[in-house]
Amino acid sequence: MQDNMEEDGESAEYMQKSKYGYSLELQTAPLSGGVLPGVVRKVVIEVCLEIGIPIQEVVPSWSKRHLWEEAFVTNGLRLLQHVETIRVPVSWNSLSSKTWQEVTWEAKEFQGPGSITAVIQVNC
Repeated sequence: MQDNMEEDGESAEYMQKSKYGYSLELQTAPLSGGVLPGVVRKVVIEVCLEIGIPIQEVVPSWSKRHLWEEAFVTNGLRLLQHVETIRVPVSWNSLSSKTWQEVTWEAKEFQGPGSITAVIQVNC
């Protein structure tokens, strides 16, 4: 997930210009958080570091979704897949008492594969 830190005023050490001119970082949940140490994940991290995109192993925070510019998932079959929409329930408490259709959802939508997703795909 790409998170533009410039608007948030977060740590400057993560704010860098890549050789493609983007101020960004790639965020991925840490292995200690239950993420599988997949081959494709490793390759994406290596490619990002090679082209100057800093990596931060942190669970992306829904409260900072306004900073997210693009998102993708990786797996061994599709390698890198653009995410169009991320949805979360407005209230986590309501999940046990309702059907999926009755739950009210919040969504973050992304327009097409972003430029960083495209750069990573080309370099993988």
